[in-house]
Amino acid sequence: MSSLGATMNTLRPLCRCSVGVGLLVLAACGSDSGGSVGPPPAATTLSLNDGNHQSAAPGAAVATAPSVKVADANDNPVSGVAVTFAVTSGGGSITGPNQTTNSSGIAAVGSWTLGAAPGSNTLSAAAAGLSGSPVTFTAIAESGALVNFTAGGVHTCALTEAGKAYCWGWNRFGQLGNGDNAPTSVPIAVHGGLRFSTLSAGGAHTCGLTLAGAAYCWGNNGTGQLGYGGVQPSSTPVAVVGGLAFTALTAGGTSNYADYGHTCGLTAEGKAYCWGDGGIGQLGHGVFSASNVPVPVRGGLTFRQLAAGDFFTCGLTISGAAYCWGMNDLGQLGNGTNESTSAPVAVSAELSFSALSAGGDHICALTSAGVAYCWGWNDFGQLGDGTEITPFVPVRTSGGHTFAKLAIGGGYSCALTSAGRVYCWGRNQYGQVGNAGNTDVLSPVPVRGELAFSSLSAGGWHTCGPTTEGDVYCWGNNEHGQLGNGSNTNSNVPVALTQPPAATGMTVSRE
Repeated sequence: MSSLGATMNTLRPLCRCSVGVGLLVLAACGSDSGGSVGPPPAATTLSLNDGNHQSAAPGAAVATAPSVKVADANDNPVSGVAVTFAVTSGGGSITGPNQTTNSSGIAAVGSWTLGAAPGSNTLSAAAAGLSGSPVTFTAIAESGALVNFTAGGVHTCALTEAGKAYCWGWNRFGQLGNGDNAPTSVPIAVHGGLRFSTLSAGGAHTCGLTLAGAAYCWGNNGTGQLGYGGVQPSSTPVAVVGGLAFTALTAGGTSNYADYGHTCGLTAEGKAYCWGDGGIGQLGHGVFSASNVPVPVRGGLTFRQLAAGDFFTCGLTISGAAYCWGMNDLGQLGNGTNESTSAPVAVSAELSFSALSAGGDHICALTSAGVAYCWGWNDFGQLGDGTEITPFVPVRTSGGHTFAKLAIGGGYSCALTSAGRVYCWGRNQYGQVGNAGNTDVLSPVPVRGELAFSSLSAGGWHTCGPTTEGDVYCWGNNEHGQLGNGSNTNSNVPVALTQPPAATGMTVSRE
């Protein structure tokens, strides 16, 4: 063998060689004396790359196939690593469960189809011996149907089964939360991608609780009712300051007092905090002044429910005793006087209540037997006792009905029986009583339509709720499209809501 051939044989395991005319070219070579090519970098970590926190309709595939990244100790991508994907909850399915990372260190499942039932789905990805393994992807299967409603002054909001928020109606202050100030007569998604457990709409602002209990608000903020520490409005959700975790929220100003408003929240320990307009004592913190951050309600009481009216607030203690604070010129506090107070006072009633709901200037409560009592302003018969006399203490509604739920609006009242039938009474100039008329009603009358509802919410002059069949109906004032049926025409009987389209492959963030 020639000396050139011997040289090539010697170097062949170490490099790639080419021979030109009278020239030997060695490329990317090592040598016995200069060191050899090292092994590939060692994989150390597995992490999420893309496709987390998505949503799709039940039984549909998410838009982005979940993927992971494998890297070495210097965060350089590592190829050729085996990754196994598996559905861990929700009952969905995947294609291509066994993957190998590419030159960018990425491995993606073929596809992920969510389970047939609404709710959370999870997917895991694992790589043996790597830090961070397994990683988990979460997705929400949701139909997009609205099931949880809150009616404000002249706007309405609702949640899907998975907690996505939609609003419609008046939007001058951004109370629809969609990033602008234009009204809409059909539901539109709230910006920010947050998932909420509950919503509460006030006169011109809206607040919601995330699944972790964090409070966010949007809309008008002239008196600090958004609770973020400033007084500028916001057309998208902003976090309430203070780091408090709440189990319930209530937003006041339901009669569309757009320049005012307050909000209160309840902690898991039953402590009440309020923020916003407090000039008439509605924050309950012992002084007649506003606060743009949450302040504790005085008195050391432990509550299980709160309800905010226009300029007052009430709460039920664990024992079922009712306390109220704030404006009392029309007997809203139910304590037998018309003197306003900035701290809770007991409602004058030898009664124990199981639930309450506040409207503009009146409030109603249910006993454990389902009997409704109301107090406050009664010029339109909104207390339901058959009169237009304003008492300063609770009075029983007439008709002998028993109810399971209450929904109190601005000058009128509604209630739901255990069978799902709705009765309303009080002011009716826009048809908010739902009885096909426009005359005020002094005692409970059934809403037209023979519909069975599962819940109900009353706003300034309109009412909305889902039926037991899953449809949604609204009635009353519709000047700004708050009935959500694509029109601006009032209706004195229930009309069907235009539901938002089903979720299809939407990527969201989740608190």
